[in-house]
Amino acid sequence: MRLAPPGNGKPGVLLYAGPGLPSGRVRGTLFASYDDGTTWPYQRETYQGPYGYSDIAVFSAGRVASLFELNKQDLLFTVFDGPPLGSPSQSQGLDR
Repeated sequence: MRLAPPGNGKPGVLLYAGPGLPSGRVRGTLFASYDDGTTWPYQRETYQGPYGYSDIAVFSAGRVASLFELNKQDLLFTVFDGPPLGSPSQSQGLDR
């Protein structure tokens, strides 16, 4: 999902939601890229437990909505502040 379109020589901001650990479907995390997907320096954990298939939407005020699968029977919907529009420094990248 694109949070901010490219403009003024900048690529914009891409968002991705998925598991925060490579070893399983847990720790739902929002990732943001400031270089069209080459790197993903911003990470914000949005849910600590089980995390299955997900979808995200962006509201005009920069807030992000996430709908995701907790298990095979339940879904969770949440809304939270999106990442900054300017690239965070490496020390600010993780928001956990």
